[in-house]
Amino acid sequence: MSILGAILFLLSLYQECELLAMVLDGRYDNFFCITDVFDDVEETVYKDICHLNALGDSLIAERILGDLPLKGPDVTSDTCTDESQPAN
Repeated sequence: MSILGAILFLLSLYQECELLAMVLDGRYDNFFCITDVFDDVEETVYKDICHLNALGDSLIAERILGDLPLKGPDVTSDTCTDESQPAN
């Protein structure tokens, strides 16, 4: 397979995965499609071909935290109690 053929194959595969992610996002409450997280970002979000830099990491984290419903203990608290451990 030529390099161009490989690129076209990977682009097609990505598009199919993105479509599946959007379908799953609409069908399941516990699946979140975030394939558009970088759509409006002009700054560099990758430090190499596949690893995110600090900005990319932050944008993903903010998106995930924004999409998750907050249930149970306060997840933004600096302290976390483990009820299985006796109190000091």
